[in-house]
Amino acid sequence: MGYNEGEVNERPEHEVFLKAFSMDAYEVTAKEFAAFLNAKGNPDDKYFSCDDYSNIICFTKDGKQTVSSSGEKIVRFEPRQGYANYPANNVSWYGAEGFCRWKGKRLPTEAEWEKAARGDDRRLYPWGNRIPNDLFGQV
Repeated sequence: MGYNEGEVNERPEHEVFLKAFSMDAYEVTAKEFAAFLNAKGNPDDKYFSCDDYSNIICFTKDGKQTVSSSGEKIVRFEPRQGYANYPANNVSWYGAEGFCRWKGKRLPTEAEWEKAARGDDRRLYPWGNRIPNDLFGQV
């Protein structure tokens, strides 16, 4: 775990032994996270923040769409049209943790996350060792 040539908080590289664990293969979708928010609510924007870039839309009790939690209370959440199967965004750590508990799961530890991302061959990134770039498919 870690990387000796990385940022200060990544050093030193060291061995960590993990018990067997499982992790979902895909991100939580906007549709799934909206269902969580509709079941649990979003007190004080603890789990999620609505804005113009979120792929979940927030509605007030009178049916108005809103991007701000100030003022009227948000009572309903829906995925933005065309984004239901995209990964949920604008989710806080508390939202991720709450969603996992709601589904009877848990967040991975830092070591589990790194193991899942780096695999058995110690690659730097999930796709390999080449630095990411902005050209799709050109990593």
